[in-house]
Amino acid sequence: GPVWNVGIDTRHQAQDCFPTEIFPGMCCGRHVRPNTDTSAPLYPYLFGTCDFSLGTDLATNRTSPNLVTGDSIWAEVVDVRGAGGITHVKWYGAITAGPHQGKAPVPYSVGTNGFFEVQADSARGPTGVWVRDHWMVSLDDLYFRGGDRLAYFWEATDAAGGMQSLPNGITAAEFPPASVAAAENLTGGLYQACYLPTINWDPAYIARMDGNGDIDPISGEVANSSQKNCMLYYQHAVSTNRRSGEINRTMFMYALDRLGYRGYYDVYDNQGYGDTNNQLGGRATVAQASGYALIVMDNFRGLAPDIPDGSNLSSQKINQAQWFRDYLAQGLTGRAGTASLWIFGEDCAYEKRTNPLFTTDIGLSTIINDQGLAVNPDVSGIASASTWDNCTMSFAGDLFSLAGGCPAIRDYDAAGATGSAVVTHKYKAGTTLGSGAVVVNKNAGLHWNTVWEGFGFNDIRNTSGTPASPDKSIQFMQKILGCVLPLNCRKSPNVTDNGGNETDALPRVSALHQNVPNPFNPTTTIKFDLAREGQVKLQIFDVAGHLVKTLVNGNMAAGRNIGVTWNGLTDAGTRVPSGVYFYQLVTDDLTATKKMVMMK
Repeated sequence: GPVWNVGIDTRHQAQDCFPTEIFPGMCCGRHVRPNTDTSAPLYPYLFGTCDFSLGTDLATNRTSPNLVTGDSIWAEVVDVRGAGGITHVKWYGAITAGPHQGKAPVPYSVGTNGFFEVQADSARGPTGVWVRDHWMVSLDDLYFRGGDRLAYFWEATDAAGGMQSLPNGITAAEFPPASVAAAENLTGGLYQACYLPTINWDPAYIARMDGNGDIDPISGEVANSSQKNCMLYYQHAVSTNRRSGEINRTMFMYALDRLGYRGYYDVYDNQGYGDTNNQLGGRATVAQASGYALIVMDNFRGLAPDIPDGSNLSSQKINQAQWFRDYLAQGLTGRAGTASLWIFGEDCAYEKRTNPLFTTDIGLSTIINDQGLAVNPDVSGIASASTWDNCTMSFAGDLFSLAGGCPAIRDYDAAGATGSAVVTHKYKAGTTLGSGAVVVNKNAGLHWNTVWEGFGFNDIRNTSGTPASPDKSIQFMQKILGCVLPLNCRKSPNVTDNGGNETDALPRVSALHQNVPNPFNPTTTIKFDLAREGQVKLQIFDVAGHLVKTLVNGNMAAGRNIGVTWNGLTDAGTRVPSGVYFYQLVTDDLTATKKMVMMK
């Protein structure tokens, strides 16, 4: 059948995006840019569907520094076998999450398989001339809202009846797919775009939506809505073609899900590199991202430029490095009240080794582009008491390995620390310790933290001879999240989110469960799992972080569903008032917090 072509990456497909501002009087429909008007009635909940790049975004063979957005998704499809030409090109979309889940913009309607169908148009260039074999789709520019997630695929048929999809995998025999899940299975994942940040919308707004959901929230509904997630996972260079579906979770996402964060973090995937407008700094303002207490930048294999600095119009238009600095600077005054930046990946520091983001904010010194000890070095924790903003954490005794030799040998960055920064882990080969592998820093006055690691998260492995569980990558992540996230943003491990069934008599990892009942009056039961015997502390805090009650403080044996009842009294014996409280479990391998409500 027909053959699809998206070029060197998927930069012409839908791009994850943040709220937008309309440029009036532009050609080619409504063009958008990050909304900087914080006084706008719907700020920050206005979205546009100009969530992708047009060819004019690219600086290749161009001299213009302007960042121009297009207002259509497009692709090329060619009748390479000479079957008489392409007879039709269609696009099938499904909104799989968010306020418009299961709906479609006017004039489209959702079929029984969950998709709405759009007839693609022949694409025309800037001068209005038809571009051979190019097809485009444009949706209502102002339809999508925070939390919407759009999954889609293309379909083309030639004159001889040959059919092919983009992403590939859906043939005439399987068309139309029975469901979104069926389409994901056939293609290995659909293209998708996330509209951020995810919003806990006022139920009144959701309730009054019509069949298409083409209704703007009114001011009261906006006031009763809030940002859902504290964490943004910015996937810069793992893949420019990561798609929907469980199989496309990255190693970092897998670890997050095991720790109970599934559904509690937003994902921003970058389509294209420094010569497009698709970096986080080109699609979001710092103000829009200020509700995130933590931004994680996953550089993986270090496809340059890792962190564009605006220095070159053909490859580094966006000054993403300065954007990160500005994000940290608003930690105290932003909507989250704190800001943490976690950057990891091969070559993620060496390329910008003189940039103040790394030398000042992250606090790196003597940055080298290859740790030089071994192809597959160990990483050894050395800091016994590294102090972060509102947290002290010990990494002493941590030990895991890196799988850095296949399919290509890695150039793991290494660095020392300067100023208030602390090297928490060093590369190790045998008994030889090398340079720093992980460096953390803080600014208590501005309420920000930074974490830098010179290796990709997916390269972490347990050391030879150690048991497969608990997973070292999950332990490493758990310690960091326990310090960089505010108390109300932390989650408890999900022992069932591992792709299989837990059948062991004792739990593989410790976990804190939701109290029952919740809300409660006057008593409630808190249950937790202990993976091994050790010291346990279970305490209750109020919303200001003050200690209310210590329920457990001592040694306990391992076990499942250990229950402790709280009768609503403080340590002083007084009854607590109605309101929100947090309960925190601290064990040798876990620090976890959950929320509960006393209601009289």
